[in-house]
Amino acid sequence: MKRITLITIINISFCLLASGQISKNITTSLSDIEIEKIGEYDKISITNEFHATDIVGQPELPIYYKSFVIPRDAQLNGVSVNSVNKQKVKGSFNVFPAQPQNFPLNLL
Repeated sequence: MKRITLITIINISFCLLASGQISKNITTSLSDIEIEKIGEYDKISITNEFHATDIVGQPELPIYYKSFVIPRDAQLNGVSVNSVNKQKVKGSFNVFPAQPQNFPLNLL
């Protein structure tokens, strides 16, 4: 009986140690936002790991991509966003449209 109890405790401990959680925090502030005037448009970007949308003709806004390596035998239980804080940027903007790759901005 003691042996079965010990094996059960070891198995439960191993399962708890083997399970993991992957998390990522993304933090920006108003000082990270850059607004560049290009002709009649405003090109909005955020410093650090943000990229611009690339769907031609759509508003070119900052977007964040993050990839995680998940072991093959892992079971994905879900993806969640725990907290989002919003803050309005003062002003009115005519957002720059996304351009085809290698489009020279000096033609605008």
